[in-house]
Amino acid sequence: MFLLGKLFSGFPSNRPALIEFAYQLTKNQSLLLCGHIMDTKQPYRILNKLRQTGNAWLRDEKIRAFYVVVDNCSFHVGAQTLLQSCGIGKMAPNVLMLGYKDNWQTCPKQDVHSYFTTLQ
Repeated sequence: MFLLGKLFSGFPSNRPALIEFAYQLTKNQSLLLCGHIMDTKQPYRILNKLRQTGNAWLRDEKIRAFYVVVDNCSFHVGAQTLLQSCGIGKMAPNVLMLGYKDNWQTCPKQDVHSYFTTLQ
């Protein structure tokens, strides 16, 4: 079975345990894409530097994965964008992993709603 994993990890070094777990699921047989969704518009040079740094971290940790960044959108829209745009040819993500939202009580209700909408 070929597994194409999509992991919404944020910047890779922020959640190394989650990335390591996803990598163990896809190791040597599959493709892993680490997605980062940013809600504000970023200049191209910042996005490019972020991609380079994220991919370098993955390479240094010997994790075979790609790091993808989407900016200027909500979490839900960013998740849809990443799922629709990532993959190679007919290979589309068939596994999606999200980090656990740990600030339920302190974040705005809109963020919680967007998180649950993405899960649905």
